[in-house]
Amino acid sequence: MKIENLSVGFVAKNYKELCTKLNEDVKNGKSKVLQLERWKCYFDYDKKGNSFIITEIFDNPKPLPTRGGNNITPYIADVKGLIIQLLLYSGDNRVLLPKNRLLVALNMINDNYRIGKKDIKGLSKQINIKEIDIYDFYNTTDDLLGRNVEKALNELQNTRAIYWSKVLMICKNNELREATNEEYNLILKVQVDVLNEMGYTGLVEVFKKGVTETFTNRTNKILNRIAGIDYIYEAYRIHLNEDRLVEVSEKMSKDEIKTKGKILNNQIKDRIKTNSVKRKARILEVYDEWFGLPNEKKSYRLDDNYLEKQFKLADVLIDIEHPSIL
Repeated sequence: MKIENLSVGFVAKNYKELCTKLNEDVKNGKSKVLQLERWKCYFDYDKKGNSFIITEIFDNPKPLPTRGGNNITPYIADVKGLIIQLLLYSGDNRVLLPKNRLLVALNMINDNYRIGKKDIKGLSKQINIKEIDIYDFYNTTDDLLGRNVEKALNELQNTRAIYWSKVLMICKNNELREATNEEYNLILKVQVDVLNEMGYTGLVEVFKKGVTETFTNRTNKILNRIAGIDYIYEAYRIHLNEDRLVEVSEKMSKDEIKTKGKILNNQIKDRIKTNSVKRKARILEVYDEWFGLPNEKKSYRLDDNYLEKQFKLADVLIDIEHPSIL
């Protein structure tokens, strides 16, 4: 591959022209996806229609994503380190943090992530990406970010620096607090009733069908009517062992935390983009030009612009330097 033939600002009118410029073979299917993934280790580009616009050429190539049975996530140590700093600066031995607030505090997402998730239809119109692609992004990214945070929390819990659990929080009479045992029972019962009413078996199905907002509004409306509860949400309850936290990590300066947060944000964004490349590759593996896909519900991933749209969503919803979509 002749990277030296490229320069920042160079525009290739299509994939074949870029292959010629790089002295690379033209590929199809999964081989093409893997080739694009490899290119991303050497240079970055924007896609405009079929055109490739070179935006950056790396002095040192990035490592290729690991494959096979290696599920190690290299930035978990950074997530854990930033959680420690957040807890050390909290000034208390117990904190309650909603998931999205924790993710923002760790620089794993930006505020657009929360705003867009509340109004998928509005986000779709604003950035000109179909709702089904946005739901695909949130469904896969929510799962990834949740696993990342909880893996870091589990590692800290293993060393007895913290003890954590998930709790249900309620807002009632302008007061935010953890639900009581009676309220837990009531919330679960109402959620089951709403699931049955909507014809779904669980919350994962609700999200995949793109009706989370309907489910949430219906649940909150019933809870408000029968118990005066305005709304509910999940949070992490974390008990601190401050001496142990200091022992496993020194307190950083605010500038050091900011720098590490920017690095983590870029790592998260790269991981999300890499995962979208893998999803595209997996769908191409099972696609047959005569018989189509075994699961037609994911046929949108065959779109030639699928990766371009997922990369744009990563920039808009994850990058901490992206302007607010408000």
